[in-house]
Amino acid sequence: QQLVPSDSPGGFTLRIDNDAPGAPTSFVYNPAWSNVNGVFTITWTNPSDLSGIAKAYYKLDSAPTSNGDYSGAPASGDNIHALSNLSVSGAGRHSIYIWLQDVAGNRRYQNYGSAVNAFSYDPQPPLITATLQPPVPLSGWYRVPVTATLTASDPGGASASGVASQSYRLDSGPWYTATATLLTVPINVADGAHTLYYRAKDVLGDPRFRSVDRPWAEKQFFRMFGWAARTPWAWNLGVRMARPFMNKDAKDGVISKAAGPFGGWFRLRDFPAMAGFTFHERWKNKIKDAGRREKG
Repeated sequence: QQLVPSDSPGGFTLRIDNDAPGAPTSFVYNPAWSNVNGVFTITWTNPSDLSGIAKAYYKLDSAPTSNGDYSGAPASGDNIHALSNLSVSGAGRHSIYIWLQDVAGNRRYQNYGSAVNAFSYDPQPPLITATLQPPVPLSGWYRVPVTATLTASDPGGASASGVASQSYRLDSGPWYTATATLLTVPINVADGAHTLYYRAKDVLGDPRFRSVDRPWAEKQFFRMFGWAARTPWAWNLGVRMARPFMNKDAKDGVISKAAGPFGGWFRLRDFPAMAGFTFHERWKNKIKDAGRREKG
């Protein structure tokens, strides 16, 4: 209440405002999603009030239970109708409740306006994994067609912005993009070591990049020779076994090969169907060794 001299000598104007402002309306908030906290803004339309709006109070995530139940410092200003640089408590969607105070000092928390799920915070990029089928051999080299399954998800679940797209490429080839969260990628490449790159983006555009390097294929061939040798157990057939290959040549990647139980050889009688040959050797040739062959 305030007494103010009027233009008429000896008279006074008495101004009285005992009513709290009504609820704010017509909320506009942005951004819809953010991966950075402390950037949320909301504006509204003020109700009519006799003395005018002077201050705004707010509370996040739940309605106020008293005039003193608010989240941050109240914002002041003539006919104030906006709050900016708001921070939320964590990832997900957040609601805001706003009530007003007028110039006369009236405020009533029950007269709040609300914007449900106004602010959405998603600080984590999406996850993406690749599964190779068949699994990677112990040798590290494939000899059969390979398929990669790419799976993308947003770790925030229902509270996150969601996966917008997945992309992949082989070596330096073009990127292929799809909106599906599950992609099946056939690997059709020449012999040699190749890299599959893959990435996912969420609605906010946050990327997650991954890659997998695999020798997708190898060339293998066998040659038979008419060379023989005598041992205490008679004629022998030399056979290099296709066991898992563990040792790699540092220079050209040639992999060493395991052998049979008898000094690295099998006895001839263990292979009667191959009795016409006396030596069997295994050669490997890969693109990466520049054409140089390593005899097994």
